[in-house]
Amino acid sequence: MSDRPIPPQAVEVLQAFLAASDKKDEEAMKACVSKQTIEAGQMNTEGAEGMEYHLGDPVWEGDNVVIPMRAVPTAESPQGVPEMEMQCLMVEEDGQWKFDLMETMNRLMGGDLGEMMDQMADMMKDTMEGLGEAMAEGMKAAFGEGESVSDDNVKDENDDDPPDLRLT
Repeated sequence: MSDRPIPPQAVEVLQAFLAASDKKDEEAMKACVSKQTIEAGQMNTEGAEGMEYHLGDPVWEGDNVVIPMRAVPTAESPQGVPEMEMQCLMVEEDGQWKFDLMETMNRLMGGDLGEMMDQMADMMKDTMEGLGEAMAEGMKAAFGEGESVSDDNVKDENDDDPPDLRLT
């Protein structure tokens, strides 16, 4: 525990971010977040509908400030929205306090969020490739391999005879 006083600006910036999020004010939200968050390009600017935020007592964590936050659904929240708790990491950049949303989410998810998104994309790609291969195998089993319609079976517009539609 540190005897250093918590800078009020750290709390004010988080409050400003939450207010901007409620209004879906993307520019105001970006003004509150860290460079890392902006550079990651994964900030959701939609905001959470109908949430009420409760901030706990901030504490120092090294040179950063951590502010416990609880988001509680209100009567206006979409049905099924859960209560959420997170430890909001505030960092000082160029003399200004910023909300490090990316690192906050990394901590919440138990790892690097960007890396987790990449892994999920790779898993989806592998799954879709596997599905495609399975479908191809199923089609081969159902219809046979290598069969195609020959050009001989396609009716020429000058040909009055019906085409032979047998597979060759």
